[in-house]
Amino acid sequence: MIQEEEQKEREGEGLAEQPPEVRPEDIPIADEEYSPTSAGRPEDEAEDAEKKEPGGETASRPFNLLEAISRAGGNQMDVGRSRARHMTSTAVDRSMEELLGDERETDRGRERSRSPPEVHLLKKEFHAFMAKRAGKKKADPEVSGELNYARESEEVQRALDETRGKEWSNWLKYRATRIPEAEEVNKILSKGGRAIPMKWVELDKNAKLRTEGGPTVERKLKSRLVLRGDLEPGDFRVDCPTTSAVGTHLVFSFAACEGHQLFAGDITAAFLQGAPIKRELLMKVPSTGIPNVDGKGFALQPGSYLIARMSIYGSRDAPRGFWMALREEIIRQGMREVEPALYSLSSQDGKLHGLAATHVDDVLWAGDEVMQAAMKRLQERFTFGTVEVDDFRFCGRKVDSTEEYYQITAPEILTKVKPIRIEGPRNRSPVEAASDEEQSQMRAVLGSIGYVARLCRPELSYRCSALQGKQSKPTQQDLVATNKFLAAAQRTTGNGIRFFKKTFSFDSAVLLSVTDASHAAELGVSAVGKASGHKSQAGRFLLLGDRMPTVDEPAKIHVLEWSSHTIKRVCRSTLQAEVLSSMDGSESGQYVRNLLYSMVHPKEDVGDRGRAWKVWAADSRVLHWLTDCRSFTEYMSSGGQGVVSDKRLAIDLTALRQDIWRMCGSEFGEPSVQDNIPEDGTDKLWWICTRDMIADALTKSMVWDAIIKVTTTGIFELSVKPIQATYHTGS
Repeated sequence: MIQEEEQKEREGEGLAEQPPEVRPEDIPIADEEYSPTSAGRPEDEAEDAEKKEPGGETASRPFNLLEAISRAGGNQMDVGRSRARHMTSTAVDRSMEELLGDERETDRGRERSRSPPEVHLLKKEFHAFMAKRAGKKKADPEVSGELNYARESEEVQRALDETRGKEWSNWLKYRATRIPEAEEVNKILSKGGRAIPMKWVELDKNAKLRTEGGPTVERKLKSRLVLRGDLEPGDFRVDCPTTSAVGTHLVFSFAACEGHQLFAGDITAAFLQGAPIKRELLMKVPSTGIPNVDGKGFALQPGSYLIARMSIYGSRDAPRGFWMALREEIIRQGMREVEPALYSLSSQDGKLHGLAATHVDDVLWAGDEVMQAAMKRLQERFTFGTVEVDDFRFCGRKVDSTEEYYQITAPEILTKVKPIRIEGPRNRSPVEAASDEEQSQMRAVLGSIGYVARLCRPELSYRCSALQGKQSKPTQQDLVATNKFLAAAQRTTGNGIRFFKKTFSFDSAVLLSVTDASHAAELGVSAVGKASGHKSQAGRFLLLGDRMPTVDEPAKIHVLEWSSHTIKRVCRSTLQAEVLSSMDGSESGQYVRNLLYSMVHPKEDVGDRGRAWKVWAADSRVLHWLTDCRSFTEYMSSGGQGVVSDKRLAIDLTALRQDIWRMCGSEFGEPSVQDNIPEDGTDKLWWICTRDMIADALTKSMVWDAIIKVTTTGIFELSVKPIQATYHTGS
């Protein structure tokens, strides 16, 4: 049993096939014969030699725990890790006296010391340690799709041999590695270098598509030869930018507005096509070896060595190395990076030809024939495994195209999420604290729901945020609420967002920042389980549309961004909560406005540190601020400074007033000296009725109808006339 649990843990935590530290006696000397295709494991040979008696027979020396602990520096955990795989379930039940052998002095069967013997403490710690090891979790293979080669059927193993051979062929094709000579290996090891072990990772990529009661989905096997990067020493940059959610939605919106097709491509063996590695990296072949490209026989025997030439899967800087190579090639094709991992292609006359977004080795793009020609050249540099059009999956999203719209959903993710298994009797107190296991399950459930909420389901955002605020010290009623929330989300897995085609022009569209807040309605929970005070909840939408909606003319919109979060600062008034939420919304809108401008106008610095470009970007597109707080719009409209007792709130309001009062061509407004709010300003503040506030459901628990209507129809309409924040001298 222990051996099985240890194996499960190593698979789940990525610790499988971890060799011991390289010892001096393991280093091959120069005059030893070494063959990369037939090398054995020197550590195994050393271990076998230790087990041999002078006569050649294997010794049966009992394991001495006290002696082993002494050698390990008193660390029982290290001893458990090294011995657990060699022990059986019978050994756990045996008395500690038998495990220790005849180590203690006894007198007529009694211990001399009246104090509790050390062995009892060791026994307690040992059993506690083994219980923790047995309680470790691993990813559910039915969900993750991870396969264990040794436990699969012969048929599956033969199929995996073929996928392993295909993976090795990619290594050879892109010259990602080379086989070193024995002298080179000896030299690296003798200088204190270390051979980083490798392992095989096998997946069934279609596992996530299988649902209970659903159609049969054939296996899609994939093998990946990876490096144990967690064992790689060194300190170097490892970050790899990926496209943001708003960047992805801008690509969807551009394709829908201009009537372009959407394309998604997956680069094959991406890391092997990345930038050359700049350091010496010695690798050790997995214990199961590397098969030939046809999946038969060994190309490299277990224990062989390789030296990396390119970025290798599993190495800490592999994603960054590939991103750097991909970014360089995209820019070489004439595109401009408007934000990390988001690129545009435009001409000198200001025409936007296309947009592309990258997420590691996945590429999403849309555009005209000029853009398609650039992407074709990119595909000549990098080998794409698949290129799909209009209907595909991208970073968890399922994209479907109809004549009217592109629909973004994520139907399979929540289907496989299991509810929390609540322990104890049914009449358990609602305020009783949850167990550690229940808390862990709650985090997992809310993590999955939150992921889907960020992808394409804004209606789930508030409830998920509210429950996540309680997961540090959840109670019985929080567990029940989480299960009910999961059930409601699973009943509506078809919900998502839609980008309607050719409903407005992408070039002339306006931005709508819709913000709302609920004042002091949330109770945060500290790490020790105590209420942390009355908190306010902020919610907002950022829309791209054809107009500011009115009672007579609704706006046709695309949803670009949404958010629901607890405001960390305790707000003393409703006004303060609304102002903080509006600040988030206006800043997000101004950032996206700059992105849209930079798609066709590169950033310029004419000696003013880019201030002129920022003004041009601010003048390029109108940003409407929508709120249902009358006191906020009235204060922003006033010509005087006003009196606000909270100094922090006064500072925030002053900063926002500079944006609303800004004239075209100016960096900021001057409310104290201007006669009025400029009519041609590009930041406009509006009051709308709470009945029409679509962000209301992002700040409190209520029905989802308003959000669902906007995301599925692409229409934002008002039932009450909006009021614009204006000011004129003498009014």
